[in-house]
Amino acid sequence: MTNDDLELDGNWAVTPKKRNRDQILQTGPSLDAARFVDALAEHWQAVLLNDNFSWTDQRSDPDGTDEADGATSKRRKGGRVLEAVLASEAAPQSSKALGLKKWAKNRIATSWIAEAKSKKLAPLEVKELKPMTSWFLPCPPQLTVEQLPEWAAKAPSVLKGFGSEEPKKGSVKVLALCASTDRVFAIKAAWDAAFPHLKALALAAHGGGRKKDQVLRQAKALEQGTALAVATPARLSRLKAEGHIEMSKIGVVLLDLAKDVKRRDVLTLQDTRSDFFKFLREIQHLLPRSRKAAKAIPEGLTLLLCGLPA
Repeated sequence: MTNDDLELDGNWAVTPKKRNRDQILQTGPSLDAARFVDALAEHWQAVLLNDNFSWTDQRSDPDGTDEADGATSKRRKGGRVLEAVLASEAAPQSSKALGLKKWAKNRIATSWIAEAKSKKLAPLEVKELKPMTSWFLPCPPQLTVEQLPEWAAKAPSVLKGFGSEEPKKGSVKVLALCASTDRVFAIKAAWDAAFPHLKALALAAHGGGRKKDQVLRQAKALEQGTALAVATPARLSRLKAEGHIEMSKIGVVLLDLAKDVKRRDVLTLQDTRSDFFKFLREIQHLLPRSRKAAKAIPEGLTLLLCGLPA
């Protein structure tokens, strides 16, 4: 099952005929993926914020190219929202800092549109989240987590010393969010092999016993501080809800874009996507609100996307 199986309501379902991802990305305005995604994100933000918007009436084409007179106006499965999501998954064309930050913003924005469509959110709810380029570090998204320390040596000061310095008590230098427990432990294994002196902390359902006891053990480990904590969005939400994690002590929230065997990642698997956006809506007030603010704050919460398949 792939993103091509995304129904209009955002659910994953097997379809009789799967659409070709390359065909979608190579048709129409998708040829210029970056510009296309940006335009679609802007379009859907404007549409969703219309007080008269209804999820049951979505026949207008954002390009202004309606179907021929007399033709059925039935939308293709997934429609333009799906095209925007698929286009945003492509690697960024630019390696410049601003281009990387715009790509990260669009990746989040299109996923938020898909989430809003899936949950049929009201316009005021959609308005609660509008991603900004200032939220993100300009990281090449193809980097793996264990490659970040080398990149961090030349990166903004918020990641200075990542992978080499012992963390302060109670602090988390990087909090990585993954789509599954299996992925959590895959990242932990790769990190621990590269940095055995700074072992990663896994925050997911594991270890046996009651979930309440698991959460308490993980909360106690967080109190000691860690360079890297790897979590599922669901476990992170529970730790945060129970007061075991302080966002003010986290440097970077990293979103892992690696795909599972079904070609899904944390932003396309519906449960993890919902948990992530619930979390993002709660912490967005801590993120830099402008490019000037992002440059002026040497320490503070920022977002980073990596792990994109090459």
